[in-house]
Amino acid sequence: MTLASQQTKFHMNRPPDHWRKATCYEVACPHYMYGWHLVLGIVAECDHLNTKRCDALSCHWPEIQWIRAGGIGRHFTEPEQLEPMVYQFDFPGEQPCFKESTHKVPRGLDVLLIRRTGRAILTMDFDEWSYRFNEEMYEADRLRQAG
Repeated sequence: MTLASQQTKFHMNRPPDHWRKATCYEVACPHYMYGWHLVLGIVAECDHLNTKRCDALSCHWPEIQWIRAGGIGRHFTEPEQLEPMVYQFDFPGEQPCFKESTHKVPRGLDVLLIRRTGRAILTMDFDEWSYRFNEEMYEADRLRQAG
């Protein structure tokens, strides 16, 4: 005989429509709060002075030029270059990070409380869900102790 709790599963779920996009400020993004550094390298074999384009996958010369031209849309400083072919950009805080489009916060909708038994899936209110969960755990513990 199997335990009842092995056949019944309880879930708390917040589906995608229960979230909304958020700003860096709303999620207390550390990059927004403290700033961040971006370090990019170039490949010595690329002829950056004579061509506008570099075909090496690990070469970031086009991105470096784009950032310098202001295409990134963020404030930054470029400290003195310490290593050849390595460029650092320092972005101060209080501006959106590069991953702002992925930040999300709950919309304020209730979490879905789900009880799954076999193929049956039931959505319940909190009182019913917690009562059923407690009953299942109590029965599982009783069966475990009975051996």
